[in-house]
Amino acid sequence: MARANAACEERRRRWTELVAKWQGSGSSQAVFCRENGLNANTFNFWKLRVLRQRPGTRRMLEATADDDSKFIPVRVATQSFCAFEVCLRSGHTIRIAPGFDKASLRCLIGVLESESGSDRAC
Repeated sequence: MARANAACEERRRRWTELVAKWQGSGSSQAVFCRENGLNANTFNFWKLRVLRQRPGTRRMLEATADDDSKFIPVRVATQSFCAFEVCLRSGHTIRIAPGFDKASLRCLIGVLESESGSDRAC
């Protein structure tokens, strides 16, 4: 019986170390298991078992239920205000914002309207 308890404790210690290693890796559970040759279902079983024994892990367990979903940074692009659009004969469309530089616009139109684009230097 003592031998069985020792084997259980050794298994629990091993999985506790693996769960800690996974938590520090920054990898998803699936990637961690693949990289370490672990069965994902077995790992998940032990992860839940190990984490339930730690105080205050309920939120963490809920957050890691779907380990393949990660938070990624999202940048919300603000829509720039366009004062007006210029449609050129060449088919190009220029959207012009308030406060544009007139000389640069003239140069850009000249380049876009020229056949080769190099007829007119800015």
